[in-house]
Amino acid sequence: MHAGDSGGVVGGSDTYLQSKEAFRRVKDLTEACGASLDDILILRVYLTDISEKGLVGTAKSETFSGDFPCSALVEVSRLVEDGLTVEIEALRDHWGCPPAQIAPTAAMRAEGGPSVGVGPRKSAVTSS
Repeated sequence: MHAGDSGGVVGGSDTYLQSKEAFRRVKDLTEACGASLDDILILRVYLTDISEKGLVGTAKSETFSGDFPCSALVEVSRLVEDGLTVEIEALRDHWGCPPAQIAPTAAMRAEGGPSVGVGPRKSAVTSS
């Protein structure tokens, strides 16, 4: 999600304002799908100037409460539209499984414990 639209880039060249708009769009789309920001497990942020990561972090902390999703920030040379400085990819748990059911710990796997497979709207515990 980014801050571009047919009228140009919302927020102009200001990375903070672009981030706020992109996070607003992520929130709106997530809620339109019947979910909430708490359902987002992973954020990937693409930024054209890594020195502006604090501006994105401020916008993120104003959008999310409680535990933040796992996130990665990557500096890129250019985004899809001229003038964009930030793009945000958000992945949510669309099966309704809590994160602990999706990713068993490395310790569980090392001890030969169960691994967890996830399918649509259910989870299944299988032997490793």
